[in-house]
Amino acid sequence: MGLITRTNLPLNALRAFEAVARAKSFRAGAQALSVTQSAVSRHIAVLEAQVSVKLFLRRPNGVDVTQEGAQLLEAVSRGLGAIEQAMHQITGSKQLRIHIPPAFLHSLAMPFLREFREANPDVSVDLSSTIGTGIRMDGLDLAIVFDRPRVGESIRDLLWEIQLTPVCKPELVSKYRDAGLSALMASEDLLHVRIADEPANLLWARYAAEIGYQLDHSRGVIFETMTLAIDYAIAGMGVALADVTMYADRLKSGDLATPFPSGAKVGYGYYLQINPEAMKETIVRRFRASLIDRFSAFVSQTQPSSIG
Repeated sequence: MGLITRTNLPLNALRAFEAVARAKSFRAGAQALSVTQSAVSRHIAVLEAQVSVKLFLRRPNGVDVTQEGAQLLEAVSRGLGAIEQAMHQITGSKQLRIHIPPAFLHSLAMPFLREFREANPDVSVDLSSTIGTGIRMDGLDLAIVFDRPRVGESIRDLLWEIQLTPVCKPELVSKYRDAGLSALMASEDLLHVRIADEPANLLWARYAAEIGYQLDHSRGVIFETMTLAIDYAIAGMGVALADVTMYADRLKSGDLATPFPSGAKVGYGYYLQINPEAMKETIVRRFRASLIDRFSAFVSQTQPSSIG
């Protein structure tokens, strides 16, 4: 390995490395940079060759950084963040760097973001949206994360704890009315959503255990996002697990029906996670207060204690 200096720093490769490490996925990292996955893979290969160590551990559901990768990630994120902040100060611009999971963004966050921008037209928003639980806050001011309770350096506000119930096309409930729930659950595909570093059937397994229901939750179809699983269920091709808060409007409209009498909490929720350094900024505090006010009211209107 030759000496690495400022003149031969692989800047594009370092940006690709940070994006993949943050998303824990080559595909999601490529999406965040608006480039192809093959381009990102080439950048990582070049970078690993230059430093002569592996930076990622390949997993069935994504990637993790190695010890050397974690060391490099800290430095890269700090450096890129400092450059970005300095450029904003020079130009006098204000920017919020936010991460929102795809299902949350698609179902709930877009109207809020539009209203926030209308109320704060001088603030630009740099939005990323990747799949997984938790997230590294390097390079971010705020993030909405789907996760279990954790203790860490970031500031965390619980927006709500998810309450899951099986959902499907209403016609499926009618089809199995005489045969019963067991026949429906045994005959139709179970629709799973991939969660990083967890078994694909995690949520179905926890739901079944919580309500004391015997279920072969190892079968079915696995999706990258909850949005895709719900769309598949609406099309009548299986039974998904949906959070009754996030999909209250779909249940109320009749797009979805629930064959079970109650929902169950499975230990996961949506959190607002904030970089402590970012809390110094007035606009970050304003965004936090607005988001909490919005979703506190929303949850109180949509989250029942049980589903009839």
